[in-house]
Amino acid sequence: MIKPFYIHLFLLWTFLVSGALNAQKELPNNVVVRFNFKLLDFAAIDDPTKLGGDLKSFLNPDGIRWADSLSNEGLDLKSLTVTKMFPYYFTEDSVSISRLGNKVSIPPFWATFHVSVPQKSDYWKFYHQIENKYPLVIYADKPFILTEDNIPNDSLYEYQLGYFNFNGSNADINVEPAWDIETGKKFIKVGVFDSGVDTLHPDITILGGYAYYNDIDEDPVSGLYHTFGKDTRGHGTSCAGIIGAKRNNGIGVAGIAGGNGSDTTGVSILDFNLGIGIA
Repeated sequence: MIKPFYIHLFLLWTFLVSGALNAQKELPNNVVVRFNFKLLDFAAIDDPTKLGGDLKSFLNPDGIRWADSLSNEGLDLKSLTVTKMFPYYFTEDSVSISRLGNKVSIPPFWATFHVSVPQKSDYWKFYHQIENKYPLVIYADKPFILTEDNIPNDSLYEYQLGYFNFNGSNADINVEPAWDIETGKKFIKVGVFDSGVDTLHPDITILGGYAYYNDIDEDPVSGLYHTFGKDTRGHGTSCAGIIGAKRNNGIGVAGIAGGNGSDTTGVSILDFNLGIGIA
């Protein structure tokens, strides 16, 4: 069974992001573990009716020998209860074909399991025990633990439809837990190809681009030349704000990557005016 490569990448991204956004305040009752695929029983992996069981039932003879040699500290690896994390990924899902017809190797997602923490066991002790069981265990994921939502103080935050869309179900994003992980870094540059960005807007800082180098216009009243950015349609400024409006500055909207309120955070915006709607 061969699936398009981009689907595999998307599913992995979905797994990682959902793990971060749906993290629990309390420790989970399992650990996500990637086992060495060379030590697994391929027949058990390829059996769609076999979703879980003891680890021994998923190991080949070499895997069982390694499990015996690595069992210590009162931990019997073979008896651990495991559940397939990707039950519909099989051993054949290791190669995909690109749009150019090239073979592309795919990580063995099917070697990833939920491993139940034994009853009356300390979570962190168990985690450290199992993460050190190479070569049987390739890696074990630490759980994401979020203690509170990262709610900005921007005055228009609660009216942003991208975050709070009251006109349709599931039409917005759960961004606050993601802000606990990252709010945007200055070295990341985002170009806005639109109607221009108003560089005098108090909620947006423009690193450069059209606004600073090409937007020279004569004021019909004073006759003076202006070198600041203009956005006669307002669309480009709105897009720039959605991306990088300053967060936690008490005014306007909160950009998705607008930083945490300090001047050293938030992505850098470049104005690439397309020349539309310019007076």
